[in-house]
Amino acid sequence: MTDEVTDRTCRTSHPRVFAIGDLKVGLNQVVIAAEDGALAATQIWRDIRCGNGARH
Repeated sequence: MTDEVTDRTCRTSHPRVFAIGDLKVGLNQVVIAAEDGALAATQIWRDIRCGNGARH
């Protein structure tokens, strides 16, 4: 069993929910949260470009 909450792009088990910074297991540092945010934003942009973005 792993303690990881997210995959490498900060996505949780729900395809439209991302967790960054203090919401993840690991180092709680600003620079890590900034990196997580960049990874999540990039993946969200890719999802939207591929037509897999959140729909209401």
